[in-house]
Amino acid sequence: MRRFFLILALSLTLTYAFCQDSGRPVNTLILPEHAIGVSGGVNFSFFNFKPVVSQPRMPVGVNVGLQYRMILEKYFGLWFQLNYSQRGFKTCQDGRYFPRRFDYVELPVFAHFTFGKRLFRFHFDLGPCLGYLVYEDKAVESELNELAFPVSHRFDWGVTGMIGFEINTAKAGIYMVNVRYNSSFADVFTRSYEGFSLSTSQSITVNAGWMWRIKPKKGYQAYDLRAKKK
Repeated sequence: MRRFFLILALSLTLTYAFCQDSGRPVNTLILPEHAIGVSGGVNFSFFNFKPVVSQPRMPVGVNVGLQYRMILEKYFGLWFQLNYSQRGFKTCQDGRYFPRRFDYVELPVFAHFTFGKRLFRFHFDLGPCLGYLVYEDKAVESELNELAFPVSHRFDWGVTGMIGFEINTAKAGIYMVNVRYNSSFADVFTRSYEGFSLSTSQSITVNAGWMWRIKPKKGYQAYDLRAKKK
């Protein structure tokens, strides 16, 4: 849990630092760029076990959700997502594969760093992620102990990082493709159970998304930081 608060504090520190150096004249009003949208993709997941458990293949799951992004400064913003994420692991015994699936509702919060021109942008994102287990699919036919463990902790927390590319259009919204890595710090199984001292979820997510900018209220004038200088 200390690592989670350390990551949260680091994200807030980066937010403050980037907001201080905006490169704008004093008393110039800049409205944030708000955008909402959807995303969808696939998870490739596995578990970190101690002692180590062989996982020759990573199960593929669904990752879908809603997203909201707020660009605060020229190169920095905040990005919130609410996802339904299928994770799990897959072991092998006598040539047969035995998967186990865990479905989470997760809330990642990113410190968002963006680079590029108005039309094409690259982004790098880092922040904490909270989750709650809402469904588990047990492989009951397997005799492997690691598949038969009862879930002890439904709450999940960890750190997540993401890189991606997006195309910004004036009338059709924002189209993006990104890759995200999620590393959980919370054990799914009790540490003392059957000698396992570690059982944390890890996943690689490949997503495509679309977002729509929310126009500012009438009577306000937004200074576009990404507009080219004439």
